[in-house]
Parts: sequence; C-alpha cells; structure tokens
Amino acid sequence: MHSIGIRRRNRVCCFRTGCRRWLAFPLAAALLGGLLAPGHAAAQVLIQQTRGDLPAITRLVPAGFQRGTTLELVIEGLRFDGLHAILAPPGIRLVKPAAIEEKQARLEIEVAADAPAGIFPFHVLCKAGLSNPKLIRIDEFPQIVEQEDNNELGQATPVSLPCAVNATMTATDVDCFRFEAAAGQHVVFDVEAHRLGSPIRPVVTLFDAQGRQLAASGAPPADIRPDNRLEYTFANPGTYIVRLHDLTFEGADFSVYYLRMGGIQFAASMFPLGGQRGTKVPVTLSGGTLAQDLVHLVDLSGEVPWSRTRIVAQGPGGPLAAPALFAVGGHAEAFEQEPNDEAPEAQAVTAPVTINGRIQQPGDRDSFAFDLPAGGRVTLRVLAHDLGSPLDSFITITDASGTELATADDRETTGREPPVVRSVAPQASCDPLLDFTAPAAGKFVVTIEDRSGFGGPNYAYRLEVAPQHADFELLAQPGRAIQAPNPQAAQQQPQVLNEFSGAGTGALSIDRGGTATVVVRAIRNGYNGPIELAVEGLPASVQVGPAVIAAGQNETVLAFNADFEAPGTAAFVKIVGRAALDAAQGPGQAAVSSIVRQVEQPLVLSALPINGAVQHEVGMIALGISQQGAELAVRGRLESPLVQAGTAVLKVTVRRREGYVGDVALRLLNIPTGLSASAASIPAGSNEVELQLAGGLDLSPGRHVLLVEGTLAVPDRPEPFVASFPLDFDVLPLVALELAAQQVEVAEQSSTNVDITVHLHGPLVEPLELSLSGLPKGVSVAATTIPPGTERFALVIEAGEGASASPIRRIVQVKARTRLGEQVLELPTMRFALKVTKGG
Repeated sequence: MHSIGIRRRNRVCCFRTGCRRWLAFPLAAALLGGLLAPGHAAAQVLIQQTRGDLPAITRLVPAGFQRGTTLELVIEGLRFDGLHAILAPPGIRLVKPAAIEEKQARLEIEVAADAPAGIFPFHVLCKAGLSNPKLIRIDEFPQIVEQEDNNELGQATPVSLPCAVNATMTATDVDCFRFEAAAGQHVVFDVEAHRLGSPIRPVVTLFDAQGRQLAASGAPPADIRPDNRLEYTFANPGTYIVRLHDLTFEGADFSVYYLRMGGIQFAASMFPLGGQRGTKVPVTLSGGTLAQDLVHLVDLSGEVPWSRTRIVAQGPGGPLAAPALFAVGGHAEAFEQEPNDEAPEAQAVTAPVTINGRIQQPGDRDSFAFDLPAGGRVTLRVLAHDLGSPLDSFITITDASGTELATADDRETTGREPPVVRSVAPQASCDPLLDFTAPAAGKFVVTIEDRSGFGGPNYAYRLEVAPQHADFELLAQPGRAIQAPNPQAAQQQPQVLNEFSGAGTGALSIDRGGTATVVVRAIRNGYNGPIELAVEGLPASVQVGPAVIAAGQNETVLAFNADFEAPGTAAFVKIVGRAALDAAQGPGQAAVSSIVRQVEQPLVLSALPINGAVQHEVGMIALGISQQGAELAVRGRLESPLVQAGTAVLKVTVRRREGYVGDVALRLLNIPTGLSASAASIPAGSNEVELQLAGGLDLSPGRHVLLVEGTLAVPDRPEPFVASFPLDFDVLPLVALELAAQQVEVAEQSSTNVDITVHLHGPLVEPLELSLSGLPKGVSVAATTIPPGTERFALVIEAGEGASASPIRRIVQVKARTRLGEQVLELPTMRFALKVTKGG
C-alpha cells in the first residue's frame, strides 16, 4: 500500500453537491434567483403542488417515544378539527384525544413494549383528511422535554443518564444539560436532527463543572452527517455539562432535535457493502463502540424487492444499525486481495463480477485486471459514497502496457426526483460510472483510489465490471409537481420559502368519493420492458386500477378512488413493480426469470432556505380518507357488456359537496377508435345520467380504459371543480371462433373433422365464410360456410388421391369473415398443425 503523498491528478478538492467534504467554516450558497430573504443560506428548491385544505403538522412535542410507556403528545400546526386517528408504526396507539383545537392537538399515546426501535413517519387523520408526515423516534431511553431558559452553562438543565432529550432549536438558541458521570464511564452524545427532518447542523461541546472545555464534536461521521456525535470517557467522577447549538446559529420553531446520552453502541465501519442475490452474506461490523468485530448474516436467498437497505444487527447491548447501506447485486462476487496497488500487481478477475474492497489507508490504490475481446464492452460502476462510505472514488483504465485509456470521476444523476423539493442544479454522485469498449483484444487494468488520497477501514466500495444488466428502481411521488418558481413573483417567493414546512405532502389524502394520484417513476438500469404495478394493503373502500409502466417509458400514474360512503380511515400501502425477463442474464449472474421491486417514496421534510431540504426514504405510502365528501366526485359503470357493433348504457353518478350546486358538464376522454357516445350533462338537483355508447366493427375487442370527466362551476370561485374517473371495461367480439384441436391427423384416402365452436355475443344474420391456406397437396375441405345461428360446426378435412403421407406437420391458417350491412368483419386468424398419415 502507498503510505506517502496524495495523488491529485491536477484536480482541486472542493465542496460539491452530493460529495460534501465538511469544512470548518460554513460556505455561502448561491441565491435562488435573488428571491430569498436576507440572512439565510439559500436552498435551491422546486415546490410540489399540494392541497391547502389538509391538516398540517409543523411540530411534535416530544418527537421521541419510549417503549412501554404512555405519554401526552402535543401537535402544532393547522386544521386539526375532527382528529380521530393516527397513522404510525406498529405498537403506537392513540388512546384518546385529550384536547383538539384548530392549531393544536393534545393526544394520549400508548407505546407498546415491543414497538420497533428507530425513526418512522407519523400522521394524523382529521375531518379534512390525512396530514403531512413528521418523523418520530422510538427508543428505549427515558424521555425528557427541554425547558428554557438553559442557554448558559450556569442555567444547564439537570438530567440523569441514560436519557434522551426532546428539544426545539430556534434561531440563535443554545441548550445546556448538566449530568453526573462516574470515573471510567464511557458516554456517547448522539444528536438526531437531520434524521428527524430538521434542518439544523448540530455542534456538541462537553465541559466540566468549572466551565473548562473537555471535548467538542468535529466533522460529522459519514453515516449520520450532517447530524453529529461525540463520545468521551470520564477520568474522574463529578458533574459535567453538555452544550448544543446549530453550526450557524440558525433555527426555527419546528427545528427539533433529539439528544441521546448514555451507553449508545455504534459501529464505525462495515464490510462488505453488499452481496449477490440468491446468497447469504456475512457482514462484519467493527469500530465505534464495539470491543470486537460483530458478524451479521444477510439472507438474500428469497425474494428481495429492494436494491439497497440499512441492515440492523443484534449488538451486545441491543439492536445496532449499520453505518452504511447494504446493496444487492446480480453478479458473482469477488474480494480484493493485497498487494494490488500498481498495474503489474493487479488482481485478476473475470467479468462479469462485483469486487468488494477497501481503500485501507491514505494513499492506497487497488488494481484489477480483466480480459476483453476486441470491441468487448463493459460498464464499470462504483458503489461507495452513495451507500454511506466516505470514499470519493476515482477510476482509471489502462492497457497491458500501462497506457491510460479512460478515467471516470463524479457523475450527474437523473431520475431521482424527491416529491416536494429538489435542487435546481444538477445532482451529482461521487461514485463513477464508465462505459468502456476495448479498442483491441487484450488485458485491461482498472484502478480505484480516493480522489484526495484519503483512506481507512471504513473506505469500502463495490466495483462492478460487467455488461449492463436488467434492473430498475421505482420511486413514488404523491400528487404532481409545479414548475419552477416564477421570477416575476419576487414579492411572494421569500414568504413561500420561509413558511413552507412540507404541509400536505408525503401522503395520499382522499375525500369520500374523491380521487388522488401517485406518480410512479422507473429508474431503469438495462431493463427497458414493461413493469406491472400492484398495490398491496388497500382499505376495502379504496380501489386502484391495474397500471403498467409501458416499455420504453419511465413513469405512469396510479389513480386511487374512494367509495362515496367510505369510512374515515388510514393505512400504509405498498406498491410493487414486477417485470418478466425474456432471456438469461448471462454468466456470473443470478438465474432469475423476473424482477420484483418495491416502490420507495423519498419524503422531504423541510423546504426552509437554511441548510437545504431533508430527505427520508420510506417503502410505504400513507393513505387516508377524510370525513368529508369531495367537492366533486364522479363514478361511471356500464349497465351491460359492450359488444362490437353493439350498444351499452353508461351510467354516470356524481356527488357534490354539501353547499355546492350547479350543472355538471360531462365528457369522455381517451375514447378508443370505433366507439362513440352521446353528450350529456347532469343538471343541478340531479346526481345521475345515462349515456348511450355505440361500438362499430372497428372497435377492437379486449380491455379499454375510458376517462369520465365532470366539471362543476361554482359561483365566487375563479376556477371550476374538475373530477375524473377511469373506467376499465371489456369489449366483447361480435363473434369468435374456437378450434377444438390444435393438432390434426388425416389418413390417406380418408377424411377427419375439425370441430369449431361459435361464440356469438350479438345479432348475426349473414353466414361466416371460411378460407384455409397452407393445406398439403391433395388435401381439401368440404363445406366452408357456417350458417347464422350455428353454435358448433364440423370442418371436414379430406385427403384425396393426390395426398401422400409425410412426417412433417404443416401449419394451416383458417380465416373467417362475415358482413354486417355494408361492413365486412374479419375475425382473428386461427391455426392448426395438419399431418397426413399412411392409409389403413
């Protein structure tokens, strides 16, 4: 390994989006079009369009819940009228609402002793619908709610270890806490702020009773940044004070933090960072508070719907979250072996392969050699920083003579658009991605290193050397995004950015009879075919039609419809995408015939223009039904099946919210070719109308989706209410034929029958004329006309004198056509395999 110098390749290490090197001084960000309020570091954002009538939670006190206790939870925000339920992780139960007001609610909450530990989204269900999420912490530590004034060391709040402090950090705030420690006691001070959706960047400082500084937190660890952690072993017994503030002394009324103090266990490094699908992978956690390495087995042998996750191992003192994400791959796995610093020492690997390695110390480099034919193509992909490793990797490819052929550093990322807020600037990843084509047959060497020469046991990576393989990820976005802020609205923009706290976002709220949508986006990686979506865990009163992300497309919209009389309820639902693979994945990859991926939703918890937005990914969608009817709700159903060249009645029902009156104008969208409908509207005072649908012979049989749209103009409102309902319906063929056999044999100088069943769904007065092609020489058919009203018909196959036996089966095509007035209807072609055998 190299132990000297830092190889910079004439590059300057700088502060970059997605690859932050935490500096000692805050960096100023560019203003968003000059529209941000003075005194704030800018966050370039796009705001998602949301409903303004939903409940909005701005703060929860406390944000931490201790297992096995009952507590009073104070919720601040807007529109809490009719609060009657919560949506929370298992083990959290609403005992009763203690007091409900428009802007504040006090709830009695029970936390089961076996409630899962960790950070989870929390919603309330009110008369107006489901609120935005706020994150809560479920913990085993006793809980304390901070009380001001404790800004000075002499005013420190007394606490007993172990404990967890729930607090809010307003602008310029400083919080101090006093505690007793024993000689030799090791205490970890872990601040969860960003992890709870708060924009503050905590700084922790430890003092003795006389005010002398003992220790201070430095650069945040990679696995929890921009949160922070400080650990200290006390040499002497006595009284000590811990002080906490924001790095730039900025905050807000809802900038919460959660300070855990005590014997907290954590690991500093993890290896490997992933494994191959279909296997069981031992993962080693080490460092931090672990006295010895801890091995945790990750089972990837079953269905794995995720591409990366944070594993939780059982540590010596309880659950222990890994310091990095764990990724699942489809290639054979290899492990780096030293020495391999330079090309002559390169470790030989065979593509396709995923190499697990570490840049063990500053200046270390790892090299791997692989063979390619002339024109051979591979994709080299690094997974490190995106999984939580501090490695800022840089890769180089050389040929056998050492000539540099290609390099790769940071790359722009696309597709991952958080639902509420995202940076206007292109997002970057420190993990390189390089497509390489061999200029000639031979051996090639790829070398990976940290771009600034750093290294250590936690600088782990996964390096894939393989052709692009079939895979995809799925992201959900409830609602729809608006365009970038209008620069002309400068006078309104600062207020929007300062007051916006994620209200009404991150959840799917539906009024009774109403509709809400979720955009599902596919991030494709080598798979370009269709992805079928299914929703699991839906309440019985909510329906969602089948949906597919079509081949070559990257998104679709799921429409959720609640019944007119749906009860007010809430649930977490899961969206799963499935795709069938047409071909084997190739050598070195897991043998799979399908891809199953669970949809992830990136929750954005804050859009304040301080320290950027906070993102938290969850695998479930929060869905709630309000206790009020939609402003306008539309439903439609066919009273009878629709047949080619036939008619059917479409019954449309609407509901207006109480107090709304007026005519509802109806129109049909997405009308298939060959279908026509009468125009209609529903007058004030009426809720139903019948539309006549008429199909022609050119209306194709099968499944269709028709969009029924209603528009209601209400006085004193500038825009009308518009509601739509997707109607799935089947079109039956006027007539269909079915062969009784797919393989037929006829002996020389004889005949045989092929039975045909006639399925008639409408009036047919003209005969069906059959024509056959592909018959062997000397073989003919007798009658080829099926009279009207016939349900079964025998097609007589005759092998005459010119027919001779053959081992070959010939494919015979049977076409049928009939007339309906002046129009000709051609039926789908039928086929059977015919073989002539020796006569008896």
